Amino acid sequence: MFVHVGKTAGTAVREAIGSRFAPDEVCPYRFFKQFDEASSETLSNYRFFAAHIGFDTATELGTHIVTVLRDPVDRVLSLYYYWRDVAAQGNGRGPTLAKTHRLEEFLELSANAVVADVHNTQTWQLAYAHDRATRELVSETRSLDDVYRRAISNLERFDVVGVQENLGKFVDGLRQRYEWHLPELKSVNVTPSRRRRDELTLPLRRRIHELVAADLELYAHVTAHYARD
Repeated sequence: MFVHVGKTAGTAVREAIGSRFAPDEVCPYRFFKQFDEASSETLSNYRFFAAHIGFDTATELGTHIVTVLRDPVDRVLSLYYYWRDVAAQGNGRGPTLAKTHRLEEFLELSANAVVADVHNTQTWQLAYAHDRATRELVSETRSLDDVYRRAISNLERFDVVGVQENLGKFVDGLRQRYEWHLPELKSVNVTPSRRRRDELTLPLRRRIHELVAADLELYAHVTAHYARD
């Protein structure tokens, strides 16, 4: 089970791991709603899952879970500029919002797509799930600190955790854990024209840091404990 956090080289990882399985063993579903609507009988036909789902759904699907995280600021920038490049998908959807708003404006939107995929997305995804409904339900009784601590605790239940900035270490972890020799990970869905963090104004960088504060802590923890050479 590969928990795919958006814009973390996940498509390349999914394709590489998927090559270890027969095509009919790879689940085609990518999003929570698809799993929620699928029957247990249907899901039992698959041996490999790779989707934008949270920890809770992942543990229902399998016991062998892996994931890759990314520097949170770079991930937000990559997401925004990727969404600006892909086809618009209707009002309220991420690509449409990115195309119609400057980055500074986009970050202040309260739309579900922005909240789910920008606001501490990695922390929520590893703790519970990153959709807005889950966030609102959990936030009735839990603080963001609680969510962060649960994400840290859940990491212990992952077989392999990596970071995009050191995919070689992640691949080594897969080989040691499963004795897999994966093909070279090829870059997919790269947006070369996006701004770099050093091109952002200081206030804009500070604003992104505010929106991903828990993700920054989580990423530092993972880099120190799971992804160090």
